Amino acid sequence: MEPEKRQFQLMFRLAVQAGIEFFVTDGVVEELDRHIQNACLGSRRSNSWEGRYPFLLEVFLQTGRSVDEFSSWTELFRGSNRPIDDILDFLSESFQIHKRSLEVSTASATDDFRNAVQEPWHSIHERRREKLGRFVEPIAVNRLSKHDTENYMGVVQQRKQEKSSPFGYSARWLTLDRSALAIRDIVGQDFGIAPFDSPILSVDFLAQYLTFGPVRSRLSKASLRTLPVALEPRIVQFLTRQLLEEASRIRDEMKALPEPIVRRRIRDRLDEARRRMGPLAARGIDSVFDELRLV
Repeated sequence: MEPEKRQFQLMFRLAVQAGIEFFVTDGVVEELDRHIQNACLGSRRSNSWEGRYPFLLEVFLQTGRSVDEFSSWTELFRGSNRPIDDILDFLSESFQIHKRSLEVSTASATDDFRNAVQEPWHSIHERRREKLGRFVEPIAVNRLSKHDTENYMGVVQQRKQEKSSPFGYSARWLTLDRSALAIRDIVGQDFGIAPFDSPILSVDFLAQYLTFGPVRSRLSKASLRTLPVALEPRIVQFLTRQLLEEASRIRDEMKALPEPIVRRRIRDRLDEARRRMGPLAARGIDSVFDELRLV
């Protein structure tokens, strides 16, 4: 949201310039849409919301903007009539990320292999809800595990169509979810599936590949200097209802000032509150991903 903090946007744009193509499945876009819906609901019920605010709403409020602006801001990504199509258009126009189905590739795997991958994903999503004290809704857990299985298995099966290359596979699954790294070992140990190469590509590895890999010759040195070797893995969750009420009070007191000044002062006040909370307020990307996937 703030230009100086757009590390992921920068990484994607440089990767596209280097000739890397990105795709997204319908299932992932569905999860994005549900999270935005949940965040909009949180903005309308901000005074009575229980528990953590949805991730997208929280980072929006950390910029100092009014909670009343949130729903209209999300119209940058999606409208009310065809939200899925709108999100796909936004991803395509802004980042050259296009839709690709992996259902056929996933279906080409044996039933034993596919079920062996889906079962640990199912357990992961159940544990995430239990850890945060959420009701384990079977339909939601099945849907999320199906989406992850499609991404995981789809890439594994696509690789079988590739010719061998000294640079490795061209098909990879870029994900923030560290749980994905354990799937291969679980499948081998618990189900006796023969070893296979993991399809996972981490964001840190992608950043390093752009900086040090062979594609760096396609990028300007100035662009590469702006890309961190390791992306920031910690996102701080600290907004409480009391802090949100304080931000609203500050906004009311300063309503005669220009909006950029109001936002900056609210943001600075929230940053001070975050520093006062200390390191216990910090949470890793796994926790953020847990929340994003609770749709």
